[in-house]
Amino acid sequence: MWKIIMTVHVCVGVSSCYKLVVRGVVLVSLWKDVVQTVLRVQNRQTKVQFALKVMAIKRGEIDYVLFEREIGALNICQHPNVVTSLESWHEEVLFSGVLTNCHMIVMELCETSLFQKLLDNVHRGFEIHSIKFITAQLIRGLGFVHSKGIMHRDLKPDNILLTSKGVVKIADFGMSRPVSREHVYTPRRVTLWYRSPEMLLMATNYSSAVDLWSLGCIVAEMFLGEPLLEGSSEITQVGELHWYLDWMGIL
Repeated sequence: MWKIIMTVHVCVGVSSCYKLVVRGVVLVSLWKDVVQTVLRVQNRQTKVQFALKVMAIKRGEIDYVLFEREIGALNICQHPNVVTSLESWHEEVLFSGVLTNCHMIVMELCETSLFQKLLDNVHRGFEIHSIKFITAQLIRGLGFVHSKGIMHRDLKPDNILLTSKGVVKIADFGMSRPVSREHVYTPRRVTLWYRSPEMLLMATNYSSAVDLWSLGCIVAEMFLGEPLLEGSSEITQVGELHWYLDWMGIL
């Protein structure tokens, strides 16, 4: 059982801090930005550690939709290579001195992310056996997600977690979307460097293949030790893609 037992200060960005009241003992902040933070927490009774994702509701209905999509996808996609959601709820916390509604999700704790591993091996890349090991798990996890009729739409190293035993876990389903017969979706979803050509060209009738493009970019990044395509805008990203395909003789 989780109980509200303490108040902690979590710094968000450079100048903003807010008081966060959570159920459980907060041990350390794992990750944060201006909208959400992930904390390492410990159940008061069992002493088992988990990850607590806290999302401030700043954009009204949009944030509710993203939360419901993430919870819905996690409930459907229960797989060894998808992060496990254990509990979720809404709670008011003090945000910049104002009581703010927040979404809370308790998830299994993973020790690190693929993003951090890439930082540790920048410009060097991974050993081939590590790339095969991670890629095989990503394919299994993503294949299962797609078999359930869901597109992730934000696959990137930050959203790929690793346990202490090396098990890969696909996480952060806030941008996920069930596949519909109409195939009409929002074009700007995937993070720029991992965005497929059709999404860069603002297509709204794409498929789950956009996740496969992201996966390919991630595999290439593990080889290279740096992102394959590093555009600073949608236009420069298209230019990088065009140059790369031309260099390979595809265009």
